[in-house]
Amino acid sequence: MFSKFPLKTVLIVPFVLQIFGAVGLVGYFSFINGRQTVDNLANQLTQKISSGIEQHVLGYLNKSHQVLRVTNYAIESENLDVDDFAGLRLYFWQVVKEKDLEDYVFLGNEEGEFIGVERLEDGDILFKIRNIATQPIRETYLLNNEGNISEYLKGKAYDPRDRQWYKAAKQLGEPTWSPIFASFSRENASLDISAVRPIFNSSGQFVGVLSNKTTLVQVTNFLSNLYISANGQSFIIERSGDLVVSSKIKKPFIITEEVQKRKIERLPAIESNDPTLSATVEQLQQHFGDFKNINSDQQLKFLIDGAW
Repeated sequence: MFSKFPLKTVLIVPFVLQIFGAVGLVGYFSFINGRQTVDNLANQLTQKISSGIEQHVLGYLNKSHQVLRVTNYAIESENLDVDDFAGLRLYFWQVVKEKDLEDYVFLGNEEGEFIGVERLEDGDILFKIRNIATQPIRETYLLNNEGNISEYLKGKAYDPRDRQWYKAAKQLGEPTWSPIFASFSRENASLDISAVRPIFNSSGQFVGVLSNKTTLVQVTNFLSNLYISANGQSFIIERSGDLVVSSKIKKPFIITEEVQKRKIERLPAIESNDPTLSATVEQLQQHFGDFKNINSDQQLKFLIDGAW
């Protein structure tokens, strides 16, 4: 004998099951749609932050080429003579003393001569020169408040023609950038890059290179002050894998001590002490194989220590 269920129960139970089934499906799809919405918002925020970083960095760096363009125009219009080192010294001094412009402007020519004016962090302005009288030594002097030489500081063997910034402009024949390099300024170390522009005479013959050095410390400071999230961070790496700047690492390089000499070495991003950064770089390498294969904007999602 089959047990008898009241008709009321037979009708209500399937109906309730259908309701729970419908609610479950609605809840499931709401969860999926909600997660997709969150992912879309996160992607939009990431894209906005990335675009903001790119615009800031390009705006900051392009200022260097603007200074070179104006200086080159002064040379081409014969308002500035590349053979008049006293005139160049005063012109460069006028540029670097303005703190919102460049802090190091210089020029090298095919004869191995060099002239540059540099503003240090403490406000002192240095004048560096290598000419026929001083070669192969480049002499460094302190300038006074009028841009005149006030004190001899040191001398060092130097030939601009051997430098990467000079070779880059000469080889390309148009404005470009030097490779990123490390430098010391008194006790301060930094990663820098030079905007470079070849100089030609009235006959179109290459005669030298005009350049200015831009420190990447400002970009590091910008990223450090850029809030992404409690655990978020931003960084820039070269296609070689070397770290350029990071919001979490103030000095993205390695300083080694040799006998009476300090040396700066580039830091491969994957060898960073920051676990999030090194893990991210590892994931990128696994995904792309080589950073040179990244040719467009990409948004990736992966696990680090069990979290997205």
